[in-house]
Amino acid sequence: MDFLGIGTQKSGTSWLYQNLNRIPEFSLLPIKEVHYFDRSSDYPSPNHLSITLLTDRFRNKKWLKKAFREVWNSIVKQNWKSVWFYLKWNFSDYSDKWYLSLFKKFYGYTGEITPSYSILNQEDISRIHKLNPNVKLVLMLRNPIDRAWSQYRYSKRHKRDFDFKKVSNKDIITFMEREAQILRSDYIRMLDNYSNIFPNEQILIGFYDAIIDKPSVLLNDIVKHISGDTTISIEHLNLEKVVNSSPKVDCPTEIKDYLKSKYHTQIKDLSEKFGGYCSKWYENLYVEESTIEKGTLLLPTVYMKS
Repeated sequence: MDFLGIGTQKSGTSWLYQNLNRIPEFSLLPIKEVHYFDRSSDYPSPNHLSITLLTDRFRNKKWLKKAFREVWNSIVKQNWKSVWFYLKWNFSDYSDKWYLSLFKKFYGYTGEITPSYSILNQEDISRIHKLNPNVKLVLMLRNPIDRAWSQYRYSKRHKRDFDFKKVSNKDIITFMEREAQILRSDYIRMLDNYSNIFPNEQILIGFYDAIIDKPSVLLNDIVKHISGDTTISIEHLNLEKVVNSSPKVDCPTEIKDYLKSKYHTQIKDLSEKFGGYCSKWYENLYVEESTIEKGTLLLPTVYMKS
């Protein structure tokens, strides 16, 4: 395993997964999000690996149906590497050794991207370091106000008969105050937790904004960070393709004002620490006349600072 995508949700991680997986020198797992290190039920995340023993999972008919379907679909497609993966993925006891073995047949630069790793505590981050102290980490960030609103919209995408026009601001704020949402937008906490365990040069921060402004520069930076190779080509990729988007709905004024107040201090701190896109967030939201001129080149990625 060469890299981990550690967050954040609704910040371009699906775009990153799909494009890395189309680079011949890279070989990612058939599923984007493993959720191994956040599998504890203490985390507000899917926890679908929380039942460690295979014998315990066999009692769940719904789980069995899904497991056999994943294997069978790979057989039908004659994708034997995926068949091997889904057999190991479903029919094993979960352990650190099992986790590392998932990458065994995936050659080139390998890794996985689980946005919920952004909410890990330092104890579980230390487990990652113990398993692979040299792993490269990629953290995708987005203006926390836009990220929070996108997460809300995304959470309602499959709700039958849900009408954004009829939802109350109170219900939206209740969602925004949930632990899962608060942790995923607490960038300072996640940056501190990871930088306390990993050297700063192993942590690359990419910005969602750069997917729109200069996607090829962003992806090249990430590829170089993971591989150390400046010769890997991405010219064959369609980097403008939108991946896993949320329903398009404008954020109500009251909610945006609430989020501006909630994240003011954090966005200001990020602006002072990293500048670039973080400063653009701050000035666009809180400063009447921005000092960032239109057309200014902003760095699509940054490393953690000491």
